[in-house]
Formats: sequence, structure tokens, C-alpha cells
Amino acid sequence: MDEDMTIDVDHDVTVATRIVEESICAGTCKFQFSTAMTPIVDSIDMTSMAPGDQVTIGGSLLKDSEEVIVEVGDYNLTIDSSSSTEIVATLPTDVIPGNYTLRIRNPEKGYAQFDGVDSFMIVNLVHSGATPTAIPDTGALITVSGKGFHDDVEVTVGGQPCLIRSISSTEIVCRASNAGEVLVSDPTYPSVSCTGSCTLTVSNANQPTVTDISPASTSNGATFTVALTGTGFGAGTIVHLVSTDDASIFYEGTPQGSTSPMNVDFTNVQAGDYTVDLAVDGHIGAVTGVDNLFSVELTASLTNGQVQSSIGGGVTVEISGSGFYDDAEKEKNSVSICGLPCDITASTPTSIECTAPSFTNAQSINQFDGLADASILSGTWFADDDDTAGNAADNSLANPYESSSNDCFVGLDIGEGKVAQLTQVRYFPKIDTEAAKYNGAKIEGSEDGNNYDTIFTLDENTHDGWNSWFPESTPDSYRFFRFSGGDSSMNCALAELEFTGYVLSDRAGSVSSVFCEALVEINGKSENLINAVNYQSSLTPTVTAISPENGSVAGGTTVTLTGTGFSGDNSNTFVYIDGIECTNINVVSTEEITCDTDAAPTDIAQRRDSLLSEIEVLIEDTGYAVVASTVTFFYVDRWSETSTWGGISPPKEGDTVHIPAGQNILLDTSVPKLGALVIEGALIFEDKDLTLDAEYIFIRNGRLQIGTWENPITSKITITIHGDKNSAHLPHFGNKVIGLREGIMDIHGVKVDNTWSRLDTTANVGANSIVLLDDCGDWAVGSQIIIASTDHDHYLSEEMTIGSVSVSGGKTTITFADGQTLKYKHYAGVQSFGGDTIEMRAEVGLLTRNVVIQGDSTSEQNQYGVHIMAFSPDGNDSSVTRVSYTEIRQSGQAFNLGRYSL
Repeated sequence: MDEDMTIDVDHDVTVATRIVEESICAGTCKFQFSTAMTPIVDSIDMTSMAPGDQVTIGGSLLKDSEEVIVEVGDYNLTIDSSSSTEIVATLPTDVIPGNYTLRIRNPEKGYAQFDGVDSFMIVNLVHSGATPTAIPDTGALITVSGKGFHDDVEVTVGGQPCLIRSISSTEIVCRASNAGEVLVSDPTYPSVSCTGSCTLTVSNANQPTVTDISPASTSNGATFTVALTGTGFGAGTIVHLVSTDDASIFYEGTPQGSTSPMNVDFTNVQAGDYTVDLAVDGHIGAVTGVDNLFSVELTASLTNGQVQSSIGGGVTVEISGSGFYDDAEKEKNSVSICGLPCDITASTPTSIECTAPSFTNAQSINQFDGLADASILSGTWFADDDDTAGNAADNSLANPYESSSNDCFVGLDIGEGKVAQLTQVRYFPKIDTEAAKYNGAKIEGSEDGNNYDTIFTLDENTHDGWNSWFPESTPDSYRFFRFSGGDSSMNCALAELEFTGYVLSDRAGSVSSVFCEALVEINGKSENLINAVNYQSSLTPTVTAISPENGSVAGGTTVTLTGTGFSGDNSNTFVYIDGIECTNINVVSTEEITCDTDAAPTDIAQRRDSLLSEIEVLIEDTGYAVVASTVTFFYVDRWSETSTWGGISPPKEGDTVHIPAGQNILLDTSVPKLGALVIEGALIFEDKDLTLDAEYIFIRNGRLQIGTWENPITSKITITIHGDKNSAHLPHFGNKVIGLREGIMDIHGVKVDNTWSRLDTTANVGANSIVLLDDCGDWAVGSQIIIASTDHDHYLSEEMTIGSVSVSGGKTTITFADGQTLKYKHYAGVQSFGGDTIEMRAEVGLLTRNVVIQGDSTSEQNQYGVHIMAFSPDGNDSSVTRVSYTEIRQSGQAFNLGRYSL
């Protein structure tokens, strides 16, 4: 529609299907903003109200035949009565207090305008009092009344938190531990005036007492009874078990009777230690003559005994017992197998099911490629001054770890039962600290937290900003890692410290047969189940290849998985690609499985991240196959299909194209010159002759894939980037650029065994062939080569075209195409000087590759070509660029620092 929003005139309505293309109107395509059609609000009886209050709104054209809609923010008011001139509506009771905009919509005319009145509406939090107002010194369960209560509301009594036991929009029950003024607040209203009785005083007149708690513990948290003896019990008695670790966790029992002794029934209480809160009419009883402690012990056993698993894990471990959290809070249960987390898939108060993790130790990750991924390590941070330990890992450069101790250190404990094999260490010196002061500091590892080995020593190469260290060989594994200042406090100031590596079990040794315990932990209680899982390498299938490596998002692609150790039959073998189950499973042999892909989600936002590819093969009863890290499959939309572009034709010349996160597009056709190509999903080149022209290609948290190292592209691919010095510049990246800001860029052409060689014999002026020392039989006819100058003048190098190639005795004869002959002499020979011999031979390089990235035709003349740039904003390895056997030409931008070919 026209940008001009003038009222009471016709505006053209157009539909733009892409930036350079506009629809043609075949009928009436006018729209008018009409004063005569506009509802008007000219009176509101209140603009400050509480949840549940009623408001009267006056005006004109407020309602036709359809019911009017009144909104305060995202809340719809209940219409009590309505006409064209008046609306009476009630605000919902669950509105969270705050400042809102009032909107009235007549479905047949649109939103109302406000004339002489403000559409601003204040919804207030109301605090109308608390009961009881006289409480014993042991505290009370008080009831706070009001309106607009919600989960972010806080209650204090005498400045101390009142622990909330229940909350509704109009009532809060909380546990007060002292007397004083009752205050209610939330982020919008830090303090709310009370309209009733809101001060508690101390009085023990009605205080009950508890003199005996029997029994003091139970091993059956699913159902048990506690007998309480004491005085002052009554019909309004409430009994809670309150966690000693977290007073916000409590369980309410059901009293049987109202006098002492009182039996109180509890069900589904999680393992842990608790105190007993007995309240009569809100008054908390005093516990005297007995410890106020009740323990719910954890019980656990293997439901079906020991399970056997592949090294890849995946079998279900079933545990029976009591004291467990139910399914809604299953993440609060903890089960580990050989120190590694067992993913809990289901739980009840008496049972847990979890999926056994893959068994990773130094031997298994070496034996099975793809078994584990490196990740940033987590655990408990420690330091010589523990108060500042967390500063080294708080993602804040302005809040560093510092110490003045001569034995300063800060480090990470990844936890009992685990060790890690480092793949990277990153550290950021404190800002405005001289980097040279870190010379001599160390990164250390320890198995026991007492005796440390030096992993590496910081040297004079330490600089401001992020520093990275990578191991040159497989490092030892440790549980504890730390930065140590050695014997000087001068180098004990770090803004950030980060360890990355493989998290492993501390169970070392062969993986032919490993027996692992299952450790169940809940609220400080634990049970250790010996020999719960038996991992066996003989039960471990592997997947080493998949074909094809991509398929339609509509599904229906038949894929073949190749590997070892496939067993079982079609009914107990499952294949998942990006979490989507394959159909028509066929276990062809122990080395081959075929299946048909199912459709990917139509909503791109629900598809898997384009940086990830997950293939899972699960054999029931034995677990997952280990999938090699090089095996990938992508659900793709084809560039050439209209369905990829929402039903319209593929992009045309001049278009700007955005590939959103979650969408993988297979480039299966050459593309006209685009303005910009922004990739947040993935662009994958099909293996066919293709050209792609654009002014910018920008990858942001996405993937550009032109072959892989394992499967390079074999066809002719040419990418041409257009522009000049005056083209618009992207921040950081400039123009005429292929830029990567976090993500993956893979560009791999056909591998060449020898990309360069040397002359075997001197090539003289007029020669139409040369002989090379090496076997260069894979240099293709029609390729360009360059022969280096052997003169003092380096401009005497020559580019020639290969006409034919022949190999004999390990040496290669190349004949030039189209009658080309050499203009200059290129020497090859051996010279002797005294007792020494020196080979002097012209180098010959192969220039041509099947993948070409180039600047446009103006590049050489303007000295302004394409440049390829990868940038990681945090200085880490979030931007991965892998380029091999690729020709980059007409590249680089003269006189611009940092604008190189690559």
C-alpha cells in the first residue's frame, strides 16, 4: 500500500512477490482510510484499576452486529454489555499488574481512535491485609489477600522473606518466620500500600507443640505415615515436610483426626531430609524434646537386572525404588553410568527409565571415530580465593579473577567419576594488564586436586584479548584443570578462562567388556547399583558412509548406510535422520542398511540447525551404532523448485536472497547475478557444472558447502563476486566479499596428488613440451600451468596450456596446446661447488582447479577483487573455514589492510 496514509482518499494496493517484481492488478485494487468508518472512544470512567474491576467506555460506532473486542495489552476483557455508544467490560483476574494500552476493535470497522481521552491504562497490584496478625515466635502460615498476585510477587515480613506455599491471583499463603510489617511487591510495584491489617505481632498464646515425631525416617517415600504427639492440635491443623536444603520445597500431609497423637499420611515425597511444620490456624508449633528432622531415604534397584550395551549406549536402564521425582520434575533425578549422565526419559515416584550414555574413555574415543564431541567443560570453579573463582567463567570481561597470593590459581573440577581430554584452552588476560607479565604462568592438570602436572607454560607470545592453545598430540586426561601463576602474583589476573575437550569416564582400559555402576542421586541421598551396564565393543555397530548425502524435505529418498556390525532384523532396527524416523527399514547384511526418509517439518523453524547433522542407528536391546564424524545427511530444498521460494519462481537477477536458519538449499542450477546472498541456513552445491554470481555472499551462523574433504566436488564450479570500491560496505567485512561470521564454509575441489613439480631437464626457447621430475598424470588436458623464471628477472615466468600428458618412469611429459612454445629458457640441472652439490630447477605449478572463486572482469584493472573473510566475534573457533584444491583469482583489494584473497 502507498506509504502516504492520508485519510478519505483512495490508495493503491500492490503485492510485491520479490524485491524487483510487483504484481499486476486485474480488478479493483484501492483501499481507503475512512473517517466515517472509524470507531471513536471519547470517555472512560477509570484509567487506573485492579484485576477483576469493571470499566465503562463511551463513544460512537463501537459496535455493529459482531461483538466488540476490548483488549488491555494481550488480555481480552469480558464484555458485560455493549452497544454502538457504550461498552461495559470486566478486566480478567489474572492480569499481571503494569502499564498497558487499551484497544477497542469493532470487527466490522477496525480499531477505535481515542478522542480527548488517553488509551493508557494502569493495572494495579492490591494488598488488602494478612491473617493471622498475632503469631508465635516459631512463625506462622499467613494468608495475604489482594488482587493481581502472580508468580513474580514477593512477600516480606519485618524485612525477611515470607516463603510462599501457595499463590492465586487473590490470595497468597506463605510461611513467616518473624513478626513485623507485611509487604507485597513485584518488579512493577516495588512496594504496595496495604489497605487492611498488615502488621504481625508476636504472641505464643495459641502456639501448638510437638513433642514426638515417629518414626524419624522412612525408606518408602511413595506412601508413609508420621505420628505426631503434642498439644494444641485442632481441626485446622496443616502439616508440611519442609526440605532442609531448600525451604521452598515442601510436601503437605493429610492429618487423620484433629487430636494428639495425630497420624499424618504422606505420598510421593522425594528422598531428602526434612523438618516438620505443624500449623494450627496458621500458628506454627514448637518442636520440643525431639530433633525436628525427618529423613526420606532413597531406595533403588535394577528392575530387570544388568543390561548389555554397545559402546554407543542407547539401551534403556530401568530402576525401581522410592523417593524419585515424577515425570514433571524428572530432571531433578540424577543417574550416572560410570560417571557419565544417563538421560532420564521417564520417571514416577517409584521408577526411573534412562538411556545409557555412550561409554567414552581415552581408549574408546580413539577406537571409534565419532563417538564423542568436544565441548566447553563445566563443573565447579575453585581458586586460592574461592570467592572470586567464578569470575573467571562469568562471561564478563569487566569482572576478572584476581589474586595477590604468590601461590595464586583458578581452575575447574569437572566432577567425580569423570576426566577430560583437552582440545583447546582459551584465556583472556585482565584488561589493561601488561601481557608480558603472564610469561611463566602455567596451565596444569591433576587427577586428585593435589598433585598437578604442567600441560603448557605461557610465554612471551601471550597477548591482549583471547589467547588459544591447542595440543600438538593427544594429551593426558585429568579431572582438575587450573591456571597457576607459579610463584608470582604479577600474573594472577584473568578476565576469562575456558577449557574445551572430551568429557570421559575415569574408567581407563580396554573397551572389549566394561562393567559400569549406576549411581542414583536425589537431594543428597544416593544408591550405587553395581554392574548395572556391561558395555561391549563386540556389540557396537559402526556407520562409515551414507548415500546419497542429501534428500528432499518431502521425504521419500532411499538411503544406504554402510558400516559394520549391523545385526537383528528389520523390526528391531531403527534409523533416525535429524530426529526423523526412517521407514521401510531393510537390514541387507551386517554391512548395509537401506531405508526411506520421512518428510522434514514444513515449518522451517522446527528443522534442525543447518550446522548440525544427526544420524542415529538404534538396534533394540544392544544400543546405538557409532556414526563416523564424516557421515552427514541434509534435508534440502532445491534452488530450481518453486516450492523452495513459497510458490514463486526462483530468484532473478538483482534479487537479494535470504536462506533462513533451518533451511538447507541445494544449488542445482546456475544463478544470475544476485545483489546479496545471506545464508543463515545452508547452501549446498550439487555436483554439476554451476555458476553463481553475486555482489556479496554472507554466511551468519550458517553453512556454505561446496564438497567436503572426504567427498570433494568433481564438476566445474565458478563463483564470481561483483563490485568496486564504491559499493556499499558491510561492517567489518567490507564489500565484494564472501564473509563468514560464525558457521562453516567448506570449499573443496578435486584433489591433485602433486600441485607443483620441477623440471627434469632444461626447457629451451621454442620448446613445445617440458619434462617434470614427478608423476603428474592427474594434471588435466586444458589446464593452465606456470613455469617459474630461472633468470634474475622474475617476470620471465610463463603460463602455458596443457595439450597432452604422459607419464613414464615416474616422470611426466607435458606437451603444450595450440602450438604454444616457450619464449624463455627455464633451467634444470645440478651444480657442484667444492664438495657440495646444489639442485637448481624451475618450479612448475598447476594453476587450474575445478572450483574457481573470482572477482569480476573489472578486478584486475581496478586492483579491487574478491576477498574471502572469516570472523569469530568472540575470538573462538565458531567460524570454521576449510578450503582445499580451489582456485582463487582476481582477488585481493589493493591498499586495504586485511582485504586479502583469503
